Amino acid sequence: MESLVVGDIAELRPNQGTLSLFTNEAGGILDDLIVTNTSEGHLYVVSNAGCWEKDLALMQDKVREL
Repeated sequence: MESLVVGDIAELRPNQGTLSLFTNEAGGILDDLIVTNTSEGHLYVVSNAGCWEKDLALMQDKVREL
């Protein structure tokens, strides 16, 4: 997630969230979202409902790169 959004996601405490932005390689804004670090150590992402398919594809593409 760190490479897809602005902000320091790795430093979120359990149950802490932050407003962030999906960005492209040039730093342009693609969408806004909220990222929360759950108490179980997972990230909970809430993105714009109108862009969910695009946002999901963006995250899936990044996972495939890894």
